[in-house]
Amino acid sequence: MADTADGTVPFLPYNPFYAILAAVAVTLLITAIELPSRVKARLSACLNWSSFTYFLILALGNVAGTFLAGSLIGTRLPQWPMFWHVFFGVFGFEIVLKNTNITVFDKGVLTIEEWIGKALANAVEAAQSRDANWTMETAVETAERLRDMPEARLNVYIDQYLGKGKATELQQDAVASGSEPAHYKAFALAQVNPRAAAAILKSKKKREP
Repeated sequence: MADTADGTVPFLPYNPFYAILAAVAVTLLITAIELPSRVKARLSACLNWSSFTYFLILALGNVAGTFLAGSLIGTRLPQWPMFWHVFFGVFGFEIVLKNTNITVFDKGVLTIEEWIGKALANAVEAAQSRDANWTMETAVETAERLRDMPEARLNVYIDQYLGKGKATELQQDAVASGSEPAHYKAFALAQVNPRAAAAILKSKKKREP
């Protein structure tokens, strides 16, 4: 590893290929933090084509920003030059987003920020839909397993986790709708308080021989 002009050894010498990988890695980290925080769901629900499109747009912009930062900064920062190129490239791209317009016949069409905003909105919507489907599937599966326990014990759990008297209320609703009471109450518990339902099943499994 060659020394710099001032005699120091750069920890991360600039390399175009490594700069691309670093910019993409930073973009992946930003996406992995931003999407779940907006969706309020598990990270796995964010793994869809809409999220990939959003990531790809950001990655292209961040890579371009990194190369631009590299050409502007050069070796002015001898210590860890590639780090600073990626740092200023990624965060500089955010500034470019807010100040760049696409125009047609001297009329503004959309800012780049708006295009990325649309991609983000699509990714959030797709993740929310996927998470909602998984949540419903889990509730159905949990209810099927809860309905097999003694109904008196199920009533105790329902009153404890959903509120006192809720088991009686759900029993009456089930009879009025012509539903099977045990299944009706189990599904209500699994849907309203999935964490409690999961804990009950875990405890039930431990008690089984």
